[in-house]
Amino acid sequence: MVIGYVGVWAPWNNGAFGTDSWMDRIGVLAVANGIQPMVRWRTRRVDVGNLGMGGDEPVRVQSMTNTDTMNQQATVEQSIRLVEAGCELVRITAPSVRAAAALGPIRQELRRRGVDTPLSADIHFLPEAAHEAVRHVEKVRINPGNFADRKKNQVREYSNAEYAAEIRRIEQAFSPLVMQCKAAGVALRVGTNHGSLSDRIMNRYGDTPLGMVESAVEFLSICEGLHYHDVVLSMKASSTKVMVAAYRMLRDRLEQLGWRYPMHLGVTEAGDGRDGRVKSAVGIGALLLEGLGDTIRVSLTEDPVVEIPVARKLIELSSRHGFFPGLASLGTAASYGIGAETDYQYIRRPCREVMWQGVRLGGGQVPAVFQDASPEGVGVFELQRDGDMPVDLLLARPGVSWNGGGVKPMAVEDLEFLARGENPGLPVAIRVWVDELESLTERLLSVPGMRNRPVVFLLEGREEQDAGWVSAHHALAHSLDRVAEVLGCPSWPMILMDSWAGPHSDLESGVLLASARLGKLFLDGIGDGIWIQNRFFSKADAVVLSFDILQAVGMRVSKAEYVACPSCGRTMFQLEETTARIRARTQHLKGVKIAIMGCIVNGPGEMADADFGYVGSGPGRVQLFVGRECVERAIPEQEAEERLVALIRKHGRWNDPV
Repeated sequence: MVIGYVGVWAPWNNGAFGTDSWMDRIGVLAVANGIQPMVRWRTRRVDVGNLGMGGDEPVRVQSMTNTDTMNQQATVEQSIRLVEAGCELVRITAPSVRAAAALGPIRQELRRRGVDTPLSADIHFLPEAAHEAVRHVEKVRINPGNFADRKKNQVREYSNAEYAAEIRRIEQAFSPLVMQCKAAGVALRVGTNHGSLSDRIMNRYGDTPLGMVESAVEFLSICEGLHYHDVVLSMKASSTKVMVAAYRMLRDRLEQLGWRYPMHLGVTEAGDGRDGRVKSAVGIGALLLEGLGDTIRVSLTEDPVVEIPVARKLIELSSRHGFFPGLASLGTAASYGIGAETDYQYIRRPCREVMWQGVRLGGGQVPAVFQDASPEGVGVFELQRDGDMPVDLLLARPGVSWNGGGVKPMAVEDLEFLARGENPGLPVAIRVWVDELESLTERLLSVPGMRNRPVVFLLEGREEQDAGWVSAHHALAHSLDRVAEVLGCPSWPMILMDSWAGPHSDLESGVLLASARLGKLFLDGIGDGIWIQNRFFSKADAVVLSFDILQAVGMRVSKAEYVACPSCGRTMFQLEETTARIRARTQHLKGVKIAIMGCIVNGPGEMADADFGYVGSGPGRVQLFVGRECVERAIPEQEAEERLVALIRKHGRWNDPV
């Protein structure tokens, strides 16, 4: 069974690897396997004040203030700090007409102080606030889920005539804003949020990536009809699977329509600390690596100034490592015999289950975590003894001789061991160097008994070949699946081994790049194990990062998870401090997912798959949720944390920390 991966090699190579390089040779192999070239998805240029987005412009970095917009001085000061950190577009919330009007003096003061960075107004619910904001800023963000709708969570069937009437109602509400922006030369972001889809969309398309795309296209069609094209689109979600699927689907939908609008990338409610960075790098990095994205925001539950260097580093690392294939494109799912409506769902690469060294790999098992068993890895052994985050399998270093027990991965040159037919039931691991991919298919087919032999594959590269690491894994998956197709048997599991230690790197770079590259492959459905080796990580820290990445892609739960929004001017409590307190109380609750949301705008929606929710509902007031159901309202903030713990206890999800 051959998987229809899309796009690998393209002009980003630019001869940088030589005329007869490994990259060139793998390019030939890719084409032979039916993988089509991919380049950065070219969009139209949109001007936001003096800032160009899309077209030939670099990927732009933006962030959002978390001050009260009515506190104009605080908003000005934070905006300046953001710009000094490298922010190229500052977004400010305008939850009311008065707040939208305050954007005028804020902008005037910034210009008086020599700051000409464009401003964007963030609008929810109030078209009147959007109309006021157009007078003061260079860009307005509206949410198609709530611009002209009040979410009532009503379940109903819409006839085609009723649905068409709803679209006409939206057009009447939205068109005046479009015409005002067109006349003023102000750009628009149609920013879809997974957590705030309208009742109309929810009832027709469900809480799905398709619903997100259709929500944006409805509004974009109105812009197109009015010949207004200064539009940027976004498809944000707290789930990396949903977010990546929505952006990929949007790209292909726009291709069908002949529209090429810039995309703003972001993972909403990513959280704080390393969890927030890993989750952001998985979602944003996966798309940057395949050529999508014209502007990004890394949404951390921290001071927004901290977001800027993280975003810049993620862009730099992704651009250095080229554009690689993505699983989702029109027709891709047909490779699995699935209908077109599921083309963008996460589908894991099918392979046989192999028991290797007591660890089950493939066949639907959660990905296993591997680590080096060398003496300096004592921290890993301590983790094993504690049982807090156990390594599934410790492996000897590559230099250790083969002992017949499957401890040391074999190299392709050791295939004669298999060819002799000795111990045909012995599970083995084959280390494949990237240089050997060209001959892998032929050599595997020449080995007697491969059809029934339990084998696990690891792909290793050399540092100078690092830029092709993601693409090489796609090519390996193709090779293995082609062999399995010829042999008439299931394919073999793959362990993803990331040992990047490139130039100008540091600890955060290692975290971001490993998260982006490994996260992308897992989101593409590739990977049955994970093994991180990096000179900036201790082996114990590499194990923790491995589990963090698997949790960020939704493949393995190893600890409590937090869906925490970045603070903004709508927030009803001190979000960073509250998140830190709740994390300290609940981080031992493995598998429990808690949403901490500053306001009600995206709260219930982004908490769709959270177990419990803590949501600001007014000044000093909090609502508590179980799933999407609000179970306690208007709780005084000083009581809310204890009430949340009591709620978790009530539902049998609490255990005391050891």
